Amino acid sequence: MLFRHYWLNSANLWLWGILGEDSAKGNDFIPAKDNALEFGARMQYPSPIGEAAISAHTRELEQGREYRLGLDYRYDGAIGAWLETSAGHFIDALPYVPAYSASASLGMDYVFDRGNGIACTLENMLSGIAKDDLSGLCRESWTGALMINYPLALLDTVSLVALSDWDGNTYAINAGWRRVYDYVSLDLTLGHSSETQYLLQLMISLNL
Repeated sequence: MLFRHYWLNSANLWLWGILGEDSAKGNDFIPAKDNALEFGARMQYPSPIGEAAISAHTRELEQGREYRLGLDYRYDGAIGAWLETSAGHFIDALPYVPAYSASASLGMDYVFDRGNGIACTLENMLSGIAKDDLSGLCRESWTGALMINYPLALLDTVSLVALSDWDGNTYAINAGWRRVYDYVSLDLTLGHSSETQYLLQLMISLNL
């Protein structure tokens, strides 16, 4: 169930209710109680240089309840930039579930005026948990990602994607070539990571 309302200045309000599933999704720590009602809201407000929004969501767990709050902002100027934050609070949950969780992502994108245009996107994400109270909040992970795309011609695009955590424990680098026809696309990827070492992959997709 979803309700949306738009104002003349493009501000908008979303209200929703969904049935929970007994499998974790996204960045959930634990799944919701199966078929229990989850509900939330989102208010988004535009400005001359971007838009800001606040979101809230709550769901029943097999044991306990989770409350989540999110804030995000998008800036559209000389470059594109965004900030996305979320915080979660678990009440009466299982002992292994932290009382609080928090995450923040900061990203930017820009197209360099070289050749056909070099599109670059950079994003960093920091997350943390607190077992009992907010004073015990500690960093759990800090990861970064870089993506570069360059169109060689109408049908061909090359790309480079790099992922790493800043503690140096894991990383992955993939270089790719993509050709797109009306009904078929070809993707060739050469990669290297700390887990799989070297990777060579060819994927053929039908676009019907």
